[in-house]
Amino acid sequence: MKTIGIIGGLGPPSTVKYYEGLIAGAQRALGGVEAPPIILTSVNGETVRQLRLAGDQEAEGAFYAHEAKRLQDAGADFILIASNTSHKNAPYIEAAVGIPLLHLADATAAAIKRRGFKNVALLGTAPTMEEDFYKERLSAAGLAVVVPDAPTRRYVSDTIYNELVRNVVTESASARFREIINTLHGAGAEGVILGCTELTLLDLDGVATPLFDTVKIHVDAALAYALKD
Repeated sequence: MKTIGIIGGLGPPSTVKYYEGLIAGAQRALGGVEAPPIILTSVNGETVRQLRLAGDQEAEGAFYAHEAKRLQDAGADFILIASNTSHKNAPYIEAAVGIPLLHLADATAAAIKRRGFKNVALLGTAPTMEEDFYKERLSAAGLAVVVPDAPTRRYVSDTIYNELVRNVVTESASARFREIINTLHGAGAEGVILGCTELTLLDLDGVATPLFDTVKIHVDAALAYALKD
């Protein structure tokens, strides 16, 4: 079984979900108390926030590259970033290490295509919804991607940063997100990507369209790769 390296801590609640999901998935696949070897570097979220606020992409990329090298040096066979937004640093990581980065957008695109969908909506932080680093990977896989209007994008991103990453989950936020998802479905989205790992904390039961949980998708793809000969 390959050793999984994780850059985590970017949203502590979702990092926990990654760890639990990997363990549970391995036990379902192999039985007993089997578990994949995991090496986790849990970064300081405030350090990342300050790098983003400074707008210095080179410094932010170098930070992630350093963490990836630490994982490689510790014996990881491949790397996961436990955050959708932080995949904007994927090129820096890929240039810095000699082991694979299992890209979350690629895994998500593959999961969507297995369902036969072509038109999807994307929810996440402002960078994930508005910049190209994530959407371009989905588009390259043949998917048409839409995002909400500007006021809704602000609400989604603010809720992630101000509430969900702090593990604050309210029914009012869950209800608003259900409305947003149903509106996107009504506008033609065949499915909605929960393109921030913290969005899985919300109660989204009963929405009108399939949801693509990027934590589960990433975990499943990582286990498949870890167990592959």
